[in-house]
Amino acid sequence: MSASAEDPAVVDVPAEPATTTSDNSEAPLWARSVPEFERHLAAIGADRDAPRTFTHDAAKTVADHAKFLPVDDGVGRVKNLFLCSKRTATLVLVSALVDTQVSLQNVQRQLHLVNKDFFRFASAELLQKHLKVAEGSLNPFCIACDTYRQVFFLLDPKLLSCEYVHVHPMTCCATTTISLRDLKTFWNHHNVHYQQLPEG
Repeated sequence: MSASAEDPAVVDVPAEPATTTSDNSEAPLWARSVPEFERHLAAIGADRDAPRTFTHDAAKTVADHAKFLPVDDGVGRVKNLFLCSKRTATLVLVSALVDTQVSLQNVQRQLHLVNKDFFRFASAELLQKHLKVAEGSLNPFCIACDTYRQVFFLLDPKLLSCEYVHVHPMTCCATTTISLRDLKTFWNHHNVHYQQLPEG
């Protein structure tokens, strides 16, 4: 499902549309495999609360991902949207809890885009180019691959209030349960800057 000018102002869309995975050989070493990812978390001190990663079959949508997660474990479940505006090609990564409705108009206003600069899903090519990840594997870690700072990063305030979250570690065939404290350590290490997602 794509976001376009004809879509309603508020959408509740799957975080990761199902497609085939793609090669990530241009990604930094930590993003190429689960073992390298785990070593990187330890090396930068983002493992103080013992993040746990487990593998599973490909889970490219929120619904698929839920099949592999414990029921009612109190851990935040995250969806991710990678958006591109129609006129100015403004790129945005949104990470939010799965039950949060994302208002594209509010995002548009927050980033001071003109009225007709509507958002839609960014292409797989843009996703690979800027975030070094395939569709279906989008996650809050991949913003660290945006080394040229061309992607705005918006975070759901409700996500930021979680103690722990379930997220993909650069692949839809695994899940990492990580504390917000360790996640923020990861972002700080990579000089990641974010804005809070506007409510409504």
